[in-house]
Amino acid sequence: MRDNPLDLTPLDPSQDRERWRGMLDAVMRQVEPSIRSRAAVAPTVLELIRGWARVAVPAAAVMAALALGISQVPTGPTGPVLARTDPVEQWLVGEVAIPTWLRAERPPTPADLLLASGGIR
Repeated sequence: MRDNPLDLTPLDPSQDRERWRGMLDAVMRQVEPSIRSRAAVAPTVLELIRGWARVAVPAAAVMAALALGISQVPTGPTGPVLARTDPVEQWLVGEVAIPTWLRAERPPTPADLLLASGGIR
């Protein structure tokens, strides 16, 4: 390795301010027609929303149909029957007896938690 780093400051184009400004002005003159033509055909906000709506509305309809299909499970005499898999929800609606530790208002032991999770029958 070298002890002294290579000095690249002579390659810095901004050292000569007048030349640098001239280069920037020349580039801007060359790209100005392109910038103006692109700005003239830029879509409005309403056009952008309309363009997205062409894609978003059908996609939303497909997702709604899928969600409706997934939510429909075998129906009972009163309508759709939703499976309750959450033990807390089952306790709240009375499908499962309230655990003794909950009734006693004490923290559950590891055995209580194992029983509640369905690990012990």
